Amino acid sequence: MEKTRKKDTYFDTENGTLTANNQMCYKFIKNEVFFEIESNFKTSPFISIIGEGTSANLITSFLAEPIPFINSYICINPTFSDLIGQQIQSYNLMRFQ
Repeated sequence: MEKTRKKDTYFDTENGTLTANNQMCYKFIKNEVFFEIESNFKTSPFISIIGEGTSANLITSFLAEPIPFINSYICINPTFSDLIGQQIQSYNLMRFQ
């Protein structure tokens, strides 16, 4: 991912949505990285995700999951799309209370 980080994490500048590469990266994190960690390491049920730069924009997409499985989101020096506020407001965040 180091060589393709920008392509994997940068958003569509026209509408702020995830590009095809973003969606593949998102699915990889959700379906493979978490599974690999949970399967091979002693973990706690409290899951955090951290993103820096454009990765911070990408991790906010996990807020839209119908059944939340991440407990905390840390965005370091975020590069958010101009539409991130609208996107986050469209997520049902009350379910996190």
